[in-house]
Amino acid sequence: MTHRWLGEWVLAVLAAAQGVAPLAIDLNSTHATNPEWARRARFQVVWQAFSLSACALLCEGLLWWPGAHPRERFYLAAILAAIPMLGFSIALSLIRIYGGALRDANGIPPIRLRLGARALTQDGNLLAIAAGSLALIAAVVTYRWGS
Repeated sequence: MTHRWLGEWVLAVLAAAQGVAPLAIDLNSTHATNPEWARRARFQVVWQAFSLSACALLCEGLLWWPGAHPRERFYLAAILAAIPMLGFSIALSLIRIYGGALRDANGIPPIRLRLGARALTQDGNLLAIAAGSLALIAAVVTYRWGS
């Protein structure tokens, strides 16, 4: 197993998660069919879920479809995988300006973590973006190490 191969696989798993997770999480009663959400918001979350899935499919194709320029295709896939995480980070940094929130009372509950005697509560999206960012960094560093 080479470092480049491992970097490709880490990126492929990340891209697959980015494509499947929005469909599983957003196309249900806490989001897309939530009667308390505005119809426009429900449309936008379905649009977002399918856009992320299409982007993930493109990443997978760049990584696994045989052809020229595999190194360039890897880095393009990495950039495409970074875009949704960057978008989340921008939205989070501007949350007070547009009056947003990470969760709703009738949405997906926060994740509860226990670190020793300390209990923490955190939004699942925030944890997923942090984990995805670390996975992306690991994929790129591992890939570059093999170059």
